[in-house]
Amino acid sequence: MVKSLGEQILEEVNLNFFIQSIEEKFDDGTSYYKLKIRIKDKNGKEIEHIFNSPGDYLTKDVLKNIWKLLEYYKFIQSAKLEEAVKEEVLIWIALIIARIV
Repeated sequence: MVKSLGEQILEEVNLNFFIQSIEEKFDDGTSYYKLKIRIKDKNGKEIEHIFNSPGDYLTKDVLKNIWKLLEYYKFIQSAKLEEAVKEEVLIWIALIIARIV
């Protein structure tokens, strides 16, 4: 019988998603919705984004955007660009999370 020699954590992802759905009303009786997103990682780095009229984004289009960004990510050779793509993917994931919660 083969015995385990133990487990080793290779990588850990610890993210905090703060998502607010906001309705903004105007004095002429109109209103619109926006989604305010704040994502914080374990190092304290924060990403903030606001989606105006989040209902205008179809789920299939959001998933397609995430897929395209992940495909693009495979070929990135710049650290700054890599970080920007990661942030963009997290923002789109937050929009999906907001729909299922």
